[in-house]
Amino acid sequence: AMNAVFNSATARQGIEYVIESLRLPVDLQSALRSMHADFDEQYKCLIEKGLLASKSGTLATCFQQLINEAKTTASDYSVDYHSQLIYLTSRIFAYWSLKSMNSFVSGAMSNKNAVNAAIEYLKKPHAAQIVAIWSLLNFQHHEYQILENHLVEVLTGEGKSIVLGVTAIILAMTNCDVSCVCYSSYLSSRDYAAFYYMFEDFGVLCSIKYSTVEDACDKLFNRGGNTRSLSRDIAWSKKTGRTDSENIEERPQILLIDEVDVFFKKDFYGATYNSADFLHHQSIEELLKHIWANRHSLNRSSLASSPLASAFLELFPKDIQPIISQTFGEMLRGAKGVDSHDYIVSEGKICYKDHDGLNSNWCYGYLTTFAAIKEYESGRLSEKQMKESFGISLSCGHASYAEIPNAFDAILGVTGTLMSLSQKEKDILSHQYGIEKMTYIPSVYGRNKLLFAGDTPKDMIIADDEANFHLELRNEIDTRRKSNKAGGPLRGVMAFFESKETLKALYESDHLLYLKSATRVITEEIAPHDKEGAFLQATRSGAITLMIREFGRGTDFKCFDSRMLDGGGVHVIQAFFSTEIAEEIQIKGRTARQGARGSYSMVLNAESLMEKMGLAPSDIESMRLKSTYYSYLDSRRSNDYEDMCNRLKDKVAEAERCHYETIDYKNCALKNKRNDAIVYLEKWNGVSFESPRAVATKASFIAEKRKRIKKLQEMERNRRREARSKNALPLLSDEIADGKIEEKFFDAHETPDCTPLMIEDETYYDVLGVSITADVSEIEQAFRKASLACHPDKTSDPIARERFHKLTEAKDVLSCPRRRRDYDADVRRRA
Repeated sequence: AMNAVFNSATARQGIEYVIESLRLPVDLQSALRSMHADFDEQYKCLIEKGLLASKSGTLATCFQQLINEAKTTASDYSVDYHSQLIYLTSRIFAYWSLKSMNSFVSGAMSNKNAVNAAIEYLKKPHAAQIVAIWSLLNFQHHEYQILENHLVEVLTGEGKSIVLGVTAIILAMTNCDVSCVCYSSYLSSRDYAAFYYMFEDFGVLCSIKYSTVEDACDKLFNRGGNTRSLSRDIAWSKKTGRTDSENIEERPQILLIDEVDVFFKKDFYGATYNSADFLHHQSIEELLKHIWANRHSLNRSSLASSPLASAFLELFPKDIQPIISQTFGEMLRGAKGVDSHDYIVSEGKICYKDHDGLNSNWCYGYLTTFAAIKEYESGRLSEKQMKESFGISLSCGHASYAEIPNAFDAILGVTGTLMSLSQKEKDILSHQYGIEKMTYIPSVYGRNKLLFAGDTPKDMIIADDEANFHLELRNEIDTRRKSNKAGGPLRGVMAFFESKETLKALYESDHLLYLKSATRVITEEIAPHDKEGAFLQATRSGAITLMIREFGRGTDFKCFDSRMLDGGGVHVIQAFFSTEIAEEIQIKGRTARQGARGSYSMVLNAESLMEKMGLAPSDIESMRLKSTYYSYLDSRRSNDYEDMCNRLKDKVAEAERCHYETIDYKNCALKNKRNDAIVYLEKWNGVSFESPRAVATKASFIAEKRKRIKKLQEMERNRRREARSKNALPLLSDEIADGKIEEKFFDAHETPDCTPLMIEDETYYDVLGVSITADVSEIEQAFRKASLACHPDKTSDPIARERFHKLTEAKDVLSCPRRRRDYDADVRRRA
């Protein structure tokens, strides 16, 4: 039923609405209009065939045919790029729609006008989603696939996941490797699981990876040579030459970004991914236990001179011993600092907060090691888990997060916050990542129905201190739960907090006592399998849900209560002021989703505001007197953000230098330049503070990347040119048709075969009413003209419907050079 609601709510915003909103040049408007008309015809015909197949019990065959047709077209370089895009998109979306069939579809199929009724209950792509995908895939190039850095805005709750999923499938099917990067591991896993069956069925599972920024960074940075294993081999004096294939396969590497604001976060822009390895040896256990037992009395000198440390040091080559010796001090600092180390024990593992969840794979060197020993002694960790953390920590490089996207051949992204980017952020996208192209896809629902008046005390409440903050929050929850309609059900209220500590302070306060029975708390400690159920509960009538800020991004809060939506929908309270506008937009997007009603307000603590934003009490008072609550804070935020970006310049430059030093280190290790590689290891592990002169630079890296992209584009052009020259059908010129060709070119038996191609009583050419020499544009024009009278939307006559199927089949075959060639040859054989 929700599919029917979506289809009905978005029907008014069709392709013309999308094209008009994009303000494209006339030629691109025409191209999009024509492409979408072709897509729509193919998609509707495929859906109708699929629904009829479901009725006759042959749907599995239909699915396999869609997959086979998509695979064939993806590898057919004789087809122009536009036709390939249309054909692939229609098959993939038809497969997606038909896979969504449910009891509503089955029930509709038993009625009189079965197919037309059933279609309304299917998931259907919207024109805006189709155009978003084609924009990312650069539909402006008609003949060839030429990918360029490009960001597309798709608003929150309007199909970002399906846009990313289908884009990834098309890229993978056309010979690309795709890394889709999401904000958190939960969102990454959720979206990957949602489209896993499609990735598998279309044969692209190995070419598409969903991950967080950190995981993508690790994978890409270690491509062609893993810094950890190379450093391990150097430490144990093993040969470090390249063991993997010298020639990495020439496939374009594509980065797909889910939400662009990840590029501007402080833990990304100017930050580094620090690569480290643990050197394992059985004798390390005794040394670590000795340090733990004597941590209060040992110092670095007494530890280094101990028999255990001396014996351990002798295990390593002489040129590595200074590095190992340096780690003794790090071990002691880890043992002494573990009591103030922030970690969580979950399911018998040492875990760390990772956005909206916990991560047991992260390691903070010896702090994690001694946390494991401590928790083993308290009985919360097994001996096996403890021993897995034992080892010598060896720092082996630093990758700049800001440089990682540049290692991809193209950066594509879908985001809900493109319109809100500041000029400073656009400059970073342009100068740091080479992203100039941006497309703003209009809402599939039309006008957003979110209610928020930021400069009014009704929607922007500032409390003087923590006690009043809790009181105002309780009052706001109480007030907003009431329906806007007399006698309507209670509304659901979701409140987002800056941290788990501020959330728990409210939850444990006396102010919330009488509301506790209706209140649920969601923090990073919630089990992954409980998340979806908790999110559904949050939108139910009367529900109160307190959450940490991380759940304000990308989390799907679906509301199915139409009476509650009529009474105002879900209300969202933000209990802190975001320093990044993108986060605020995301939190607002947890309500008023998919054209529904919703409201939003802020309840802020003045003490916290003054501390975090550098405000004075007079600033707070001025906001109240002038009623400029939101506009003042927003302006202050913009100025602070620009100042922060300027301050980060030196940090970004330092991270960039470390990044290319690490690339140079990897090259030294791969070429067995041991001495040069050790110079880098000594620097990173605190033995030396000299900066080696890196051979690799950003300028040389970007130059190599441009050469690679040029080579890949030339390969793409050549493949298509060769395929077209081999597969093009010989079309008769006017001279051949008139018999004016010189006799030496043809004798009687060599004259081109122009006899009609017969299938039963008529050929595909006869079906469309075109000649055997008709080109693609003539075929498509003939199809449009002939299908007007018999289109399923215009008539329910079964004879007309059958005629439309024949027309569609004829057009599909004759529009594809490869299929047309095979068809012609087959008919001649049968004739």
